[in-house]
Order: sequence, then C-alpha cells, then structure tokens
Amino acid sequence: MQRILVVLLLFSTLVLFSCTTMGNEKRALQAAEKASQLFQDQEYAASVQLYKEAALLDSSQASYQYNEQLALFHLGEYEQVLEKSDASFQNFPTHLSFLFSPGQSIGWAETV
Repeated sequence: MQRILVVLLLFSTLVLFSCTTMGNEKRALQAAEKASQLFQDQEYAASVQLYKEAALLDSSQASYQYNEQLALFHLGEYEQVLEKSDASFQNFPTHLSFLFSPGQSIGWAETV
C-alpha cells in the first residue's frame, strides 16, 4: 500500500511540474511574439523587457536572449550587449551568433 502511495505522489508531482513548464513555455512564446512586434515597430526598450521576461520563463531558448541583445544593440547599450553575449555563449556554446554580438558592439562603440 505504501508503494502505491509513493508512486501516486511521484506521478502527481511529475504531472504538476510538466503542466507548469508547458505553461511557462507558452507564456514565454507569447511574450517573445509581442516583443518581436515591438522590435519591428522600433520600440526597442519595450521589446528588451519582453524578451527578458521570455528568457526567464523559458531559459532553453537561445533566441530570446539573442533578440534581447539585438534590441539592446539598437538602443546603443553596447556594454550590456558585451556582458550578456558572454553569459549567453556560456549557456549556449553551439550558438555562434553570441560571438558576433560583441564584435559588432565594440565596432559601433568605437565609432560613437
């Protein structure tokens, strides 16, 4: 009887966790879609906040972090791009796009 209770407890915990995770992924996608629209409308500051929210909700998506950095780049926040791209590359070493962001930021920072 005790084994059955343990199995039921573990199963219910797993179901609850998976539902929460799927909810977070959906909310992250919604935030990223809205951020993308704001980015296209050149409302970069607002898009940064939504991309940041999306990345917090679903940290497995490198694109949320990259797009946040791209919006920061358009705001002229080159130092933040440098800091964030380094951290992002540590989390996503196969995404080489995080290596290009610092170079672009350094180049633009030197011309400003």
